[in-house]
Amino acid sequence: MGIAQDYSTASTFKWSANGVGGTYGVEVDVRDVSRPLTYDGVANITYVLNACSGASLTTDLASPQPTGASVTLTGGATCPRSHEFRFWSSHPGELDFGPVVQQLQHLCVASAEHARCLRVGA
Repeated sequence: MGIAQDYSTASTFKWSANGVGGTYGVEVDVRDVSRPLTYDGVANITYVLNACSGASLTTDLASPQPTGASVTLTGGATCPRSHEFRFWSSHPGELDFGPVVQQLQHLCVASAEHARCLRVGA
C-alpha cells in the first residue's frame, strides 16, 4: 500500500481505480494540523474492483454432431478492459476438466465482448 494523497486540508480524494480486479484496502488518516503525529485517527475499508465476469461459451452447431464435424466455439465475457480467451477440452467421458484436459488454442485476444477464434475438428 502506498500513499495516494498526502496530508492536506482536502477531505475528499478521487481514486483512479485502474488496477487489476481484486479486493483492495483503502484508508484515510486524519490528524490535527497543530500536532506532528503520524495520525490521530484512521479508518479502513475494503473495496472490490471487478475483473471479468459473465463468462459464456456457445457453439454454432447443436450437440451431438458426427465425428469430424467442424464446430465453432465462441467465448464471451464482460470485462472492464481488453481481455483474452483460452479454450480447453476434455477426453470423452471426462467432463470434470481435471488433469485430462487439452488446451485447444492458446490465446485469442479480444477488444470487444466476444471472440470467434477456434475451429474444432477436420
